[in-house]
Amino acid sequence: MKIERRKYTRINIITDVIINSIKDNSSFRGVITNISAGGIGVILTTPLEVGTDVSISFKLTPKLNFENIRGFVTRTEYIGDRFFVFVGINFLNMEAEKRAQFNKYVLDKKLEEFNFKKENKKMEE
Repeated sequence: MKIERRKYTRINIITDVIINSIKDNSSFRGVITNISAGGIGVILTTPLEVGTDVSISFKLTPKLNFENIRGFVTRTEYIGDRFFVFVGINFLNMEAEKRAQFNKYVLDKKLEEFNFKKENKKMEE
């Protein structure tokens, strides 16, 4: 089993995101590939400079929306032919109620993943 060395549990998901640069008010559409209580990983077609302050908006479920969450870019890495860029964004602020909902979503998904793996292992035995 892989040992998690991150500060927060991370799960893989695919969902749309809108990212706004605070500095120049430019807007980018992308796809979130993973989330944790600390931030998100996003695929974009435009690189963002490390340290860029951003505002992000995304939806995890029809009733669980996150709008204008402040964050900053911690990582930018080209993928493959350099058309796509992976961008890591850490959250700066999230109101307590939204953070609790977000953390519950992440933990519930991680538990589902664990139970799925556990059931598959039983079937293999």
